[in-house]
Amino acid sequence: MRRSLSEIQAMCTKAARGAGCPWGLAEEAGMNARILEAHGLPGTEALVNLLNTPRACSRQAADQSVACGLKEAATLSDQLAEGAQTIGATAGALLMVAPLIDDAQAPGRVWRIAWPEGQAICTAEGVALIGAWPQAVSSSVEVTPLAQKRMDEKSRWSHSSESREIDGGVWSSLEGLAAQTYVPETEASRAAGAGPSSADRD
Repeated sequence: MRRSLSEIQAMCTKAARGAGCPWGLAEEAGMNARILEAHGLPGTEALVNLLNTPRACSRQAADQSVACGLKEAATLSDQLAEGAQTIGATAGALLMVAPLIDDAQAPGRVWRIAWPEGQAICTAEGVALIGAWPQAVSSSVEVTPLAQKRMDEKSRWSHSSESREIDGGVWSSLEGLAAQTYVPETEASRAAGAGPSSADRD
């Protein structure tokens, strides 16, 4: 199914909120998923995988030793001036590519982020994914600034249009998480005017 980038951002924000993320982090989730999808990377799938993985900041019986890639992405965006960084076991490490994509738009800024399965190179010209993207928990993530270089055409991800083809199962998972934000209907809410009118039900 094809979804606009705006739809993707809104749904991912709601899904993260439904999974228990605070509002600020949920908004980061929507924005990061949108940035990744706009660059041909599976941001929605990465977010679904993350939200269903026990980790330090989840509502599940979490493994405190596993960092949240979404939370690490938000931290990373504030610490890029510090240069190279290494993070231990991380769920959803692909989401950490988003702030690097943004920062690489500045002249002379090039970033490499690597996990055991592969790596991504971010430049103003595009994003190259080399190897596989991390679908579960990566044992480590390394972020490194690189000297300016131009990527060859074969490795460059082109920017998409304002919409992306999203797997139906992934979208259904997002909808299921988003549904947890809905307020249950009660007699009081109906009396106050919530829900369809009697005319709508006829």
